[in-house]
Amino acid sequence: MGGLNQSLSVRKIQRYDKKLEKEMRNWIAEQLPKMSDQILNEEKDLKQILQSGVILCHLINSIQPDTVTNISILKTPFKQMENISLYIKGCTKLGLPQTALFTTLDLYEGNDMSTVLANVQYLRNLQQKPSEAEVTVKRERISQVLKTKPKEIEDAASASIDITWRKDLEDKPSSPVTKPSPKPKPNPVPTGPLPKWKQDLIEREERRRRQKALEETSKYIARLII
Repeated sequence: MGGLNQSLSVRKIQRYDKKLEKEMRNWIAEQLPKMSDQILNEEKDLKQILQSGVILCHLINSIQPDTVTNISILKTPFKQMENISLYIKGCTKLGLPQTALFTTLDLYEGNDMSTVLANVQYLRNLQQKPSEAEVTVKRERISQVLKTKPKEIEDAASASIDITWRKDLEDKPSSPVTKPSPKPKPNPVPTGPLPKWKQDLIEREERRRRQKALEETSKYIARLII
């Protein structure tokens, strides 16, 4: 039995991502600048920094205020584990799934720090995810652009318009930037109808330019949605 436990411990250590730990430390320090010296102290490992549960409780409060209202600063094991438990309950309130949670002993006794690290990463991703209200605003903006600018989008290929939209101070799309068209070179006066191969070439070029314009529009719309 002891050999099995030792094997499991070795596996947990092997899958621990030190690079991710540094990334998460930096993010936590950004969220809690007053505690950044303690968080970024490389003389202590992540377990020692988070073990009291105090930093985790302040972290979740920085994302959703008053999620944990009673943070204990006592250094007794019971109170520290209670802080960790309150943090885990707060994660559940924020909508983190069970698979993104860890147990109190995973952190307090260091049984599974990889799961603790994955939880913090999930919380970071949740915090950076745009809210439903922001997504709705962006979708409305896209709809407005497509309603008010259909002529420019439709004729972009043939009108030499750069449809990389500018944004004003309020982050609203403004008029497209129109590039000056190059001076046309004088062409010889045709003496008759164009050959079929030349008509086909002109049509292909027109389709290519129109397709490029629509692709640029799609990229712009994608940037608004993300």
